[in-house]
Amino acid sequence: MTIKWFAWNYYYAQSAFIMADSKESDDYLNDLNKKTKQELIDEIIELRKKINKDNKIQKEKSHRVKHSKTCFDEYVYQQVALKISYLGWNYHGFATQTGLPTVEEEIISA
Repeated sequence: MTIKWFAWNYYYAQSAFIMADSKESDDYLNDLNKKTKQELIDEIIELRKKINKDNKIQKEKSHRVKHSKTCFDEYVYQQVALKISYLGWNYHGFATQTGLPTVEEEIISA
């Protein structure tokens, strides 16, 4: 009884939206009642495989969408050291100060 109830709930959750005709769904429920325990288990396994296959396809599609954006993991990183000569004229140090030009601002804009 538990297996049949589980199979019915599993089926109903997966394909109730497909069966709009109540006669068709009643026929399917009658078929479930006639099946043996092993047949019900096999059908559940088939439905799970189909769901897993559909989920894999959806994951692949969503995975492709993520790769369409710029993925910095695909590029090689290289650290570079910059030597900066600061003379002091026309700029107000490395600190960010509102309204005043700074060396940091020039480096970032470059």
